[in-house]
Amino acid sequence: MNTSTAEHPKQNGAVSKIQKQDGDHAPCSALTVPYKCTLSPTLRKRAESELGENHLVRKLAFEGMRQMMRTRPDIHFTQDERFLLRFLRAKKFEVDRAFKALVKYYELHKKHPNFFRDYKKSSIKHVLDDGFPLVLSSPDSEGRPIVALRTIHWDTNNYGVLDIAKAVFMVMMDLVEDEEPQITGVNLLVDLEGMGAQHVMQMGPNVAKKLTAIFQNCVPVRIHAIHFVNEPMVFDAAFAILKAFMADKMKRRVKAHGTDFASLHKHYPPSILPSNWGGRLGPYSNADWKETFLAQDRDFAAAVDEGVLQHPKKSKGHSKKDSIGSSKKLFKQDSGPS
Repeated sequence: MNTSTAEHPKQNGAVSKIQKQDGDHAPCSALTVPYKCTLSPTLRKRAESELGENHLVRKLAFEGMRQMMRTRPDIHFTQDERFLLRFLRAKKFEVDRAFKALVKYYELHKKHPNFFRDYKKSSIKHVLDDGFPLVLSSPDSEGRPIVALRTIHWDTNNYGVLDIAKAVFMVMMDLVEDEEPQITGVNLLVDLEGMGAQHVMQMGPNVAKKLTAIFQNCVPVRIHAIHFVNEPMVFDAAFAILKAFMADKMKRRVKAHGTDFASLHKHYPPSILPSNWGGRLGPYSNADWKETFLAQDRDFAAAVDEGVLQHPKKSKGHSKKDSIGSSKKLFKQDSGPS
């Protein structure tokens, strides 16, 4: 096959960078699994408004991702566009950032194999049995799901903070199997009643660094807000450790309410909250939700034929010359239905 440029309208000169060359194809784990848009008209409009997403942007973003994959022959990437789209949406179609997160996703799987071993729902049943987490039955006013958890029943003699983190991460990964949370984003609501020194000791710098790296790179979902309630005196010490490794944007999305539920109600009305937080629903319980969640024992780890190779080929690296930038900024014209 001769060298040829992908046939797309040139916009800001960016599309001309995407080329197909003999023997120059992305390392991959399987044939391309194309994305088929089934979004409702309302979600399509929201995706375009908030993420800059439309038919042409998606098409060019996928091509941009594959172009960057050629710079990393040491990684076998998935070619499932439905999965790649999660990273693109999480980064608002800034292709460079989405690709870096995808690379981190694979690198962290290799760096922390114990964390991702047995990375399926049944492995966290003991955490769920203690009452957390839970996806509230109603989303917020913007349609964002609310992942809630109460730490009051956490006995550190039985399991550590990594098990809780796995549970929260898997719940979020399960949520983004559906496209709507990929577009709307997700909220976290954390009740720290009962937290003591024994819990804070679980959150050392090494653990905090690992969890924030995995959370910010291996869970491709936009976190709109993290709300804390019933924080104890030791909260500041624990959060100071965690905050040191959080992205600045994530730090700004953290809100601590203490026992001031009126403050929480400015974000979530009492009509959708359990009575534990001044809501009109019954007491917090994840029993019914847990049964539904565990009904399908999904494995969330990367496929066995994906990831960083044991004996990698020499990488050409990724330079600014290879950069695609932001599809949202570069490709605003739509050549077809979104």
